[in-house]
Amino acid sequence: MKAAARVHLLMLVMGIASTIASPLQPAVSGAVGFAEPNELLPRLEVELSLDCNQLLDQLIGKMEEYAEYSARVLAIATKSGTYGGLAYAVCRSFDQQVINCNYAGLSVASAITVAIEEGFVEAPNLSQGAQAAEGIKPSLDARANTLATRVEAYLRNEDINFDAIYPVSGLGRRSGDEDNGEVVYVQGVKDTTGLTTDLRIGAREHGEGYIHVTSGTGPLGTRATNAGYKVAWKVFNRVDSIPNNAAKGFGKIIAGDWQKRIVDNHNVVDYISRVILGRKGYMDIRIIPETKGFGLGYEDVHDCVD
Repeated sequence: MKAAARVHLLMLVMGIASTIASPLQPAVSGAVGFAEPNELLPRLEVELSLDCNQLLDQLIGKMEEYAEYSARVLAIATKSGTYGGLAYAVCRSFDQQVINCNYAGLSVASAITVAIEEGFVEAPNLSQGAQAAEGIKPSLDARANTLATRVEAYLRNEDINFDAIYPVSGLGRRSGDEDNGEVVYVQGVKDTTGLTTDLRIGAREHGEGYIHVTSGTGPLGTRATNAGYKVAWKVFNRVDSIPNNAAKGFGKIIAGDWQKRIVDNHNVVDYISRVILGRKGYMDIRIIPETKGFGLGYEDVHDCVD
């Protein structure tokens, strides 16, 4: 069943006055319009094609340090019947004793932080013009080793603790991984409560990728196939890198808004948001609930589930 007919949404990306978002809580609720553009920032028109049954385009938070940065929720998909309640049910599988999905929210925040950091490394830098012709490309295993080094640096820079991190070698990759770039597995990512999450990161070329977020409890050999969430991302119009603390701040803002929506409305399934980083570009993020043994592939950030 289609979530909705495809709908086109025209957005204007520009500077907006700063507000401060509390951790894991949306800074603004309800639909808001764009403020007058800051003449020092570029005006960018973006036409989106979103296959979701609720188009929102709501400001959900900003950071005091960077007035030109913001986060918006673009759309959600709600379903009843078989798929209704899936996102909420999965969050309860992380911790049956917590009905507000705080554990899942903190876990997804960590994944979004890594996604923002990695996306703005892999995406082509438009300020460098046409890229030089590529030489001999490193092997997949060599690229996975490099990704593991980068992810470890992201986590340590953001003061996120974890037990272990390692690249998934060619021999250990699952069916379908060949189309998903380098793969790295992070075990035992710890949130502020001491609960743990495992992250399986697939980074593809040109600034897109996905992260599987699963509970870090249970026998080690079965944790990667637990029910969880897939955080897919894609970067657009990247120019330059981003400040380290911006990634963690927006991870909390987006995960907080997502968490509140799935708790308040158990029929919310898919969630699509955007991080706008002024001149540096923007990233679209989709959070997808998955049952045990979910698929490993990258999924389009603008398509809600069927």
